Amino acid sequence: MAGWLYRNLNQEVDKLIVSEPRRNKLITSEGDKDDKIDADKLAALLRGNFLKPVHHTSDDHRAHLKHWINLYHDRVRDAVRDINKIRACCRMHDVRIPRKVVRNQLYRHQWLCGLNNTVLKAQLKMLWIGYDATRQQVDMAKKQFSSYARKYPIIKSWCNLPGIGLIRATTIFAYLDTPWRFKNRAKLHKYCGVGLVRTTSGRNKKGQPKL
Repeated sequence: MAGWLYRNLNQEVDKLIVSEPRRNKLITSEGDKDDKIDADKLAALLRGNFLKPVHHTSDDHRAHLKHWINLYHDRVRDAVRDINKIRACCRMHDVRIPRKVVRNQLYRHQWLCGLNNTVLKAQLKMLWIGYDATRQQVDMAKKQFSSYARKYPIIKSWCNLPGIGLIRATTIFAYLDTPWRFKNRAKLHKYCGVGLVRTTSGRNKKGQPKL
């Protein structure tokens, strides 16, 4: 809703800020709450320049692209979850299922015909209905975001880079939107997950255990 409001109201006002709710401690952690009180507190934070804006694209086409690539990744996660359920169900009955059987319906039918466990066979048939539907949704979402991605030549250029395909290039483009919204290169790299350094307790700066 915030992105939709931004794209519809941005041209009607001098400046429109979509604020980061996690930083609004004055509103979330203090006193009573209702729409009027929250509006007054937001106005006070705005006058003090304490609001941190959240970036939203003003391009409807790019917003639709982001929605489709997000839906694609969501459906892929569900497909992986369904596969794990199928494999777990087989392990419960001490049955090893070949990889090609999971995805290929022709091999699947042949494999099920040779399965003597009627309980497992019935369970797998039910689980495969959900998996096949999810796989179909994955293909539909990929087709949709691919058609949106053709409008942007930069995505095609990124696909020529080693290790970058259509899905990864479209994901980076959709979520990054523009690098110019970052103050410096380090913040851009951090947002993209590049060059992050993680440390844990009990280790020195080089990542070695303390003696």
